Amino acid sequence: MPNLGIPETARRLGISRQAVHSAIRRGIIHAEREGYYWHVSEAEVARLMQPEEIARRAKYRRERRRETGATRTEEVLMEKAD
Repeated sequence: MPNLGIPETARRLGISRQAVHSAIRRGIIHAEREGYYWHVSEAEVARLMQPEEIARRAKYRRERRRETGATRTEEVLMEKAD
């Protein structure tokens, strides 16, 4: 399977390029670096699009909101600060 760059990964997942970089740093998205570029396999993008994975991430966001008492807007701002 071919590898995707950050912009294409972001487009397929419906998130920003910065969010992809952040998810790679946090280990949510598994990627390989080749020089300056990151490569994400199509299989990894398919894994992230599975209903179970989407539900797991949504559950994590709800738990994090409960722990911090943050609103959705505050949570987005916290993620951008990471």
